[in-house]
Amino acid sequence: MKRAIQETQAERWKRENADALMAHNARIERTGTLLSPEWAAGLSGKD
Repeated sequence: MKRAIQETQAERWKRENADALMAHNARIERTGTLLSPEWAAGLSGKD
């Protein structure tokens, strides 16, 4: 029962925040992440 409630809440959260998530992902695609660790240099293909 607890798991069913958690899954329902998670799905509702995703629906309610879908626009914000898409906007965030679009910004990351355009500008990259705010912080880039040294170990990630060259992994994005943008360097």
